[in-house]
Amino acid sequence: MPDLNKIKKLKKKHANKKPIIKSELRKNWLERKRAIASTYKLLKGSKVNFINYLKELYYLKYSYPHESWWNLRYETENTNKPFLIFPPVYSYSSLNSFVECPFKYKIRYFIRMAEKRNPNIILGSIYHRILKLFFDDKSAKLSWERLEGIISNVFEENVFELAHIKNELESKAREEFKAYFDNYLPEFPDRSIMEKEFVFKVGDDTIKGRIDQINFIDDETTELIDFKSGSKRAAVMDFEKEIQLKLYNLAIESSDDLMFLKDKKSILKYIFLGDNKDPVVIIPESYCLTDDFKEFVKSLINNIKSEQFEAEPESSFLCSECDYKVICPRYNAR
Repeated sequence: MPDLNKIKKLKKKHANKKPIIKSELRKNWLERKRAIASTYKLLKGSKVNFINYLKELYYLKYSYPHESWWNLRYETENTNKPFLIFPPVYSYSSLNSFVECPFKYKIRYFIRMAEKRNPNIILGSIYHRILKLFFDDKSAKLSWERLEGIISNVFEENVFELAHIKNELESKAREEFKAYFDNYLPEFPDRSIMEKEFVFKVGDDTIKGRIDQINFIDDETTELIDFKSGSKRAAVMDFEKEIQLKLYNLAIESSDDLMFLKDKKSILKYIFLGDNKDPVVIIPESYCLTDDFKEFVKSLINNIKSEQFEAEPESSFLCSECDYKVICPRYNAR
């Protein structure tokens, strides 16, 4: 016969331990649920006790940090190969996102969590639409009055939370486009092509994009223009490392959509509409060696396919502007 007293003692011994673990897990689980519910109410405009809400977030961040939430689970390896089933189509935006920070690429393009439509993104979209409407109608006169009317109409199409913000941005746009109109219109605007799309292959991988503006200077020379709504100083770009115009240059060599440019000399330009006095940056040919850049693009894609998504930003400045820093392990480990 088993010793019943011994069994009772063992049960009592283990019973004293298990509730502690369960209660801690339950408390942490409830804290997370409570914080999520409070956040949802806050975003919906419902009444929330803000002091209690901050306490909930404080507890989660400092007393129960996110890296400990799943510490009772074993780490597992993902054996799926999603790139074999659904090969992605790469673009300047996705490749540049990986260059800026592999973790940002993972959240934006691998998990597909969209970025917030912040004022900079909205303004960039507005500026590109204004330019397309202005240049696309070849029969219309390229006058300042017409451009000014397009600016007004496009701003009316977009919804802004506050009227004074819309008015300030529209006023700024008029000033910047006036400087562009007076000084930087293409020499033969009736021959310009706006937002020319292209697709090409690097190995087995597909890259697509579109060139903001192609200007024909003469029979042998073209300009490839990429417009930026901000200023050079705000962009903090290292033009030797910047890849957008280099990608255009590679597309000319590789895409059937751009065959008409292949035998021409291409001048690669950024135009920063936010710089009224000196908006043009010309990228030297020495920055755009096609074979070297093609190998660089291949290396980026290989790293993406092998899921090298560490939080390693190109610069700390990018972290301060990143929409995903709230879930970034590097940013929250500070």
